[in-house]
Amino acid sequence: MSAEPSQTALNNRVTITRFAHKKAPQGEQVEIDGDFFAKPAVIADKDAAPLFTFARHNGNYRKVENFIDTSVLGFDLDVVPYATEEDIRAALVKLGCGGIYHTSHSATPDTPKWHLFIVTTRPMSDAEYREMHARVRAMFPFGVGEAAKDSVRAWFIPVKSSEGAFYRSGQV
Repeated sequence: MSAEPSQTALNNRVTITRFAHKKAPQGEQVEIDGDFFAKPAVIADKDAAPLFTFARHNGNYRKVENFIDTSVLGFDLDVVPYATEEDIRAALVKLGCGGIYHTSHSATPDTPKWHLFIVTTRPMSDAEYREMHARVRAMFPFGVGEAAKDSVRAWFIPVKSSEGAFYRSGQV
């Protein structure tokens, strides 16, 4: 049975692997829920922010050869045509799946850039992730970056550059 996008978003707690910084070779397992995305950290330099991945890794080392599985597809919505929040919500409804999304550190009201995460019905292998990512990505009516097609992709934790900076998050 193949994995499919799930109809639910991050309603329950899930385990992520959190890395202290982008050069950290090993992470630690922590539990998060949807609030993780609703309350961004304020970090002026994104590169100083911790990273995370939804993938499980042998020894918590983020490399393809250590990849075990993941139950979440991740998408970088950071290329033209930019998606609006309404575009994301409509696409998820049309696909019949749930998802959680938040703006990236470099997003502005004029150039909304997003990270979108879709929970799947079961854990996927690396090959399944790549196939499912390509299939779902092709269904989106907005620009999707290439970087997140990697199953071990690490994401910066939800951050904004200053207290008043543009930040949005939501889930369907």
